[in-house]
Amino acid sequence: MPKITHVNERKWEPSGYDSKASKVSLFDARYNRKGRTLLSRVLPGASLSPQRSDAHWDIYILDGDLTVNGIKCLSGAHILCYPEEEISWSSEKGCECLVFIRTTHEWMKS
Repeated sequence: MPKITHVNERKWEPSGYDSKASKVSLFDARYNRKGRTLLSRVLPGASLSPQRSDAHWDIYILDGDLTVNGIKCLSGAHILCYPEEEISWSSEKGCECLVFIRTTHEWMKS
């Protein structure tokens, strides 16, 4: 039987990497190296300095804007980030994204 929940009934949690971002964890299997699925909310003016991750990140922008490595992406954009790739991002007006993270999520400073 599938598990059906409503995101608006779940608690938004602070992001571990930026005080202007929050998340709702939809699926978390990082401890057995299968990844995570998150709904992510980025507030206007938020930014992340260059970072590296050991995971593949699939990001689908549901609403708003996200500038990734200098390229502005809007609603409907799909962003694929590869392991060890340096990534920086910012949002002018804020955004909501659906994020799929494959393998464990461990940020490493550039």
